[in-house]
This record gives sequence, C-alpha cells and structure tokens, in this order.
Amino acid sequence: MHQALQIPELIRTVSEASDINDALAVSLTCRAFLEPALDRIWHTLHSSREIISCFPEDLWEVELRDATGLKGNATVQVEVLVLRRALKVADLERYLTKYSHRIRSFVGSSPRAFFFSNEVSQALQMATEYRPGALAPHLESFRWPYFTERYETTYGRECGAMVSAFVPLLLSPTVDYFRLPYFQAVLPITLTTMQLALSRLPKLTKLVVSTLEAPLPWIQGILQVPLGNQLRSINMDTPVTAELLLCLKALPQLTSLCLWNISGIVTTDATPTTGSTSIPFPSLLDLTFFAEDYAEVAAFLQLTPATNNIRRLDITVGDPGVKVEVQATIDTIRRRMNPRTLASLHWVETGQQPRQSIQTAPIDVDMHSAVDISPFFLFKNLTVFKVSIQEPIQLSPTEADQIPLAWPMIHSLKLRSPGRAHLVPLIDYGHILSLLNGCRSLRKLGLPFDTARLSGLKETSPGAPYSLTSLHIDDCLIYSPTRVLAFLKANLRKTTRIARQAPDDDGERSLFCQRWDIVEKEWAAYCSS
Repeated sequence: MHQALQIPELIRTVSEASDINDALAVSLTCRAFLEPALDRIWHTLHSSREIISCFPEDLWEVELRDATGLKGNATVQVEVLVLRRALKVADLERYLTKYSHRIRSFVGSSPRAFFFSNEVSQALQMATEYRPGALAPHLESFRWPYFTERYETTYGRECGAMVSAFVPLLLSPTVDYFRLPYFQAVLPITLTTMQLALSRLPKLTKLVVSTLEAPLPWIQGILQVPLGNQLRSINMDTPVTAELLLCLKALPQLTSLCLWNISGIVTTDATPTTGSTSIPFPSLLDLTFFAEDYAEVAAFLQLTPATNNIRRLDITVGDPGVKVEVQATIDTIRRRMNPRTLASLHWVETGQQPRQSIQTAPIDVDMHSAVDISPFFLFKNLTVFKVSIQEPIQLSPTEADQIPLAWPMIHSLKLRSPGRAHLVPLIDYGHILSLLNGCRSLRKLGLPFDTARLSGLKETSPGAPYSLTSLHIDDCLIYSPTRVLAFLKANLRKTTRIARQAPDDDGERSLFCQRWDIVEKEWAAYCSS
C-alpha cells in the first residue's frame, strides 16, 4: 500500500468524500480503511430499518396492520415491527459497540410505512436503562420521522403514538439541529413528545418549524426559556403572527432567521409595549423572508430596528410590484438596514408576468423611468448584490462608474429584469471593463450591456484577463457573435460559465438568441480546449 494511504487523516478525508457505495467497497479492502469507511456509512440514517439489521434475526418479525387515517382518510396497510421473543441486553451489544456511536444525522426520509411497535420501543428503552438517545448517543441532526408524509393524517392515531414512543431512543443530548414535521393534525402524544424532547436538548441551536397547522401558543411556548435563550438559527414555514414575532425578536442569541409566511404580521400589533427596554433582534445577522406582496415587505421591514447588525438580507416577493412600490422598498431598505454591517442583499420576485419582446413592446418607451438603485450606494461593505425584479433596472453610465467607489469589495453583482427584451442597455463594453478594473474582487457578474458597439479592434483592457468566473448576459442585444467572442477571449479568459435567460420569444428576438447560442457553444469549446 502506498505510504500516503497510511496517513490516518488522509484515509478519513477520502472516506468522508466518498458516497455510500464507494465507502462500503473501500471498507472491505483493507483494515486501515474499515473504521473511517464505517463512519461514513453510518453517518446518516434514512430510516429505522438500518438499525434493525444489526440485531438477531429471530428477535422480531414484521406484521401487516390496517391503519385508519384522521380527517376521514382511507384505511391503509402499514408494516409494524413486533417482538418474536424476549429482548436481551446481549441482543444490543453488536449495534451499540460497533455502530451507534457513528451516527450523526437522522433524516427519517424513508417512503415506506414502517413503524416500531410500542412493545419494541418499550423493550429497547428498558434494555438501555432509559438513556435519552441510547440508539444514537452522538446524534447531531434530527428530522422527525416521516415528516414529508404528514403521517398522522394518513396513518392515524396508533401510528402517531408508535413514532412518539420511538423518538426518545434517538434524541441524544448532543443534538444541535431539530426539524419538526409537517402536520395537518397534531395528536396530544406527539405534542407531548416534542415539547419534552426540545426542553431536554442543551446543545440545540438550530430549529426548523415546518408545522403549518400547529397551535401557535405551543410554538410560542417552545421559544421561551431555556430553549429560547440558546437558539441561534430558526427557519419557520408556519404562519407568523405579531405575537409570535415578538417572541422571535426577544431571543438573545438568534443570529439567523428565515420566515416563509409573514402574512399575519401587522405593524401596530407587533410594536413592543411602552416601557420595554429590550433591543429587538439583538444578535441577528442573517434575515430571510418571503412576502406575498410589497405591502408585507414594508410592514415587516418597519419592525426591524435601524440599529441592527444584519449582514445578509434575503427578500422574496410573490407578486411583482410596480415602480412606485419597488422604489419605496428601496428607500425602506436604505432607512432600516445598517450601512456599516450589511454585506449581502438578495431580492427576487417569483411571480411571472408576460415577457415583452421587441414585437410586443410599448410604442412609447421612457428609457429614463427605470428603477433607481443609487440609494444602495450608501452600503459601502456590500460584497453580494443580486436583484431580479420585473420592473426594468436600467443601469446608467454614471451609476456604473459609481459602483467601484460605492462597493469596492463587491464579489457578486447581478441586476436582472426578466422579460424586458425591448430595453437596450444604457452601458456598453467600456463600462464593463471599467467596472472590472475598479472591482478586482468581482467574480460573478450579471449586467446587460450593449454589445453592438464592439468593433473587434483594440478592445483589450490593460488589466485583462480578469478573474471573473461567471457572466450572466440575460437579454443583451447582440449582432456579431464573432466580435463578442473576441472580446471575451481578450478580457475574460478565466470566465468558465456564461448564463442567460431561457428564450421563448419569436421573430427578431429569436435571432438574438441564436447568436448567443453560437457564443455559448464556441465559448464552451474554448474553455474545454
């Protein structure tokens, strides 16, 4: 065996980078690979079936039972593990000594309806002396079993109770990440299990709440002490009301917050009571939220104190806004975010409007009525700036020249107005080169620019080649693929990816797309040569 493969750290690195099948094959080749490969194989459990395989075959058997779902769901057949004989402590020895300590994550994603009967769970608890997390003593990440299937509604009360009896065998005090399931109906035994389990996880810092219909008082309850004082990351799919938001704002160590339903928030209801001395979101650094419209965006941002230390702001809006709403949002961000700390801004609209091709564009177009992004120049520490909205963003030459001064450390810059093919960019290749000269940290760029002025002569910048790795051209107009390729080869030889909006227009627009097809094909061949 090569001497390098005798280095334990190298063997472990190789094993950790392998998939399960490769790790299994490697574990059978040499004793030196056995332990690291087993750690990789057992790192993540996708179901409880993997545990069963380590016990004697005569210990239990599988029964087929009929389970009646809640809310009138039809009866379905499930597999239930039951004891065939008495469980002995010696039956657990192989699993506990060789495999249990390797498990770090339980994702519970098996699609098969398989359950440990209550008698099996009780026998395992007694055999392990009721130690919390006895079957996975070093578990770090836990996702509630069958969380994608809404199993209580589908499989009913009995199956919900069986899952609740089995969960404590996995939940070790070492758990750092906990994901609650999607529930259409929450049984009392399930609520009891989750409440008590969360109160006994001293190292838990990351919580994902996907329970769309869970009782809000219960969710607010788990955010109280002691758990609330240790949580650092919360991701919520559940509707957020003003009362729940007040609980979130008071969490002292919360650094990352992601909210996917803020429709219940009303500014006046969420205002702290007079005399409160607590600072809202005292430790918050990363804020992500989804809003149905710009009214929700404004209401939520007003709840964020201007003295915050937020470094990353990620906004997703469902309904595209008109210019006055977009401009008002820009002004609100300018007023509510801290210019000294904000380093990343990602703003995207998910709603779609019909694309405007050259044939369907308005007869009278005001090129100077585009969204003004200059208020963002206040944030001097931006390294990521990505905006993709329906309202046109026409970067002017003056604004392009200001970017190196305003954002000297910018790493990723993308401004997109999907479906606005009729708008000719106000900047050309010269502004792009000037931008790259002034922003030496820039690696990802998405700015429409006018390629029609490329002559193919003396268009190589003294600072080339630049370190740009990705160029998003979107709806740039193009007349000469040959000249564009010459420009790219002269200045952007390190760029390995050219991306653009998927075309769906007809006529003249399709001709532009065909030209960019040529550029993409030729550039891919150039990069691979």
